[in-house]
Amino acid sequence: MKILSIDSSALPVSCAVLDGGRMTAEFTISLKLTHSETLMPLVDELLKKSGTELGSIDALAVSGGPGSFTGLRIGSATVKGLGDALNIPVISVPTLEALAYNVFSPDALVVPMMDARRKNVYTGIYEYEGEELKEVLPQCIIPLKELAEKLDSMNRKVIFAGDGIYAFKEELDALLKTEHLYAPPHLSMQRAGAVAALGEKYFTRGKYTDAASHRPDYLKPSQAEQELKSAEKEGKLEELAEGTYISRKKAAMAAEPEKKDAVESIIVRRMEKKDAPELSELERAVFGKNGWTEKDFIETTAVEYAYYLVAEDPADNRLLGLCGYRDMCGEADVTNVCVVPDMRRRGIAEKLLKNLMSYGEGHGVKDFTLEVRKTNIPAIELYNKLGFKSEGVRPGFYENPKDDALIMWKRKNA
Repeated sequence: MKILSIDSSALPVSCAVLDGGRMTAEFTISLKLTHSETLMPLVDELLKKSGTELGSIDALAVSGGPGSFTGLRIGSATVKGLGDALNIPVISVPTLEALAYNVFSPDALVVPMMDARRKNVYTGIYEYEGEELKEVLPQCIIPLKELAEKLDSMNRKVIFAGDGIYAFKEELDALLKTEHLYAPPHLSMQRAGAVAALGEKYFTRGKYTDAASHRPDYLKPSQAEQELKSAEKEGKLEELAEGTYISRKKAAMAAEPEKKDAVESIIVRRMEKKDAPELSELERAVFGKNGWTEKDFIETTAVEYAYYLVAEDPADNRLLGLCGYRDMCGEADVTNVCVVPDMRRRGIAEKLLKNLMSYGEGHGVKDFTLEVRKTNIPAIELYNKLGFKSEGVRPGFYENPKDDALIMWKRKNA
């Protein structure tokens, strides 16, 4: 039996061919490119390099969820299209079970984990009986603390896998009493090879569908489903149909205080060259034609006296914000403070700036300065909160629209 498998449930996109129980080819890429760009070219290259004719495929296996809503939809749409065209079955393999299948450990529980936001994780608990992977806890969404308590109560050695370990390793170390380890990077990413191997087992048990019947398992409702349920509960279905419901909800959210819990899982790290394309897009969205180019960001990474940070969502590796400074003999000129529009007023800018100033203070920076539009009241309030004071104005500094720049300083001896 020949199986073509796909996993697009998270940042990695992966495809593989299993032929008669042997893995003949597997390609995996883990880059910040959209799966819609990479998946089909990757599949095409896999088939060419392995000498596999598409018509020789007997079944398709796909990571069925949970995971990124967009990633799961792209993977599902791909196998549905291929399955329908080739008239072959589709095998849906649970994402977390496939992650667990990367790790063979007969003497420990295997716990795959993906970040589900707000201190929740997608997870399951598995163990090996001989060579067979058995389900102890079906894949689910659960608070991190509750998972730790459950594992402690089982009093078994645990091996964690999945991208959730990068977001929660420190917290798990603090919460868990039971012995635990973390799988190395090459075993902690989603791989189509595991999906294919499990898919073959699923097929022999009769667990497959036709292409038209396949549906991904998100484990939680999509944003659209949540909006429908919310509108239904509020009796606002008519507004939803008109397209005014969502804009009204966003306006209400914008008027609320900053939500600190929204940024707890966000990673703040130093800017790297590979971030340049995404950061230039972010700046164009925020600053228009005045935003930095890819070249600007790449050149900045080579400047010894420059220190720039990005905020990254570990769930999908999306960059949410940026800030940095240039150290001029102990005075840091803070620039590029920006957050993607749909994630503002959630504490991301504050988290970035606190990390930035903490690093600067530890590396000889005495005073920080920045410029802000005189009409940007939310930003000015944040800077005041962090200890910045207004010390002057640059008339007509900003264009489109024309505006004065408020010059603010945070001085060590003020």
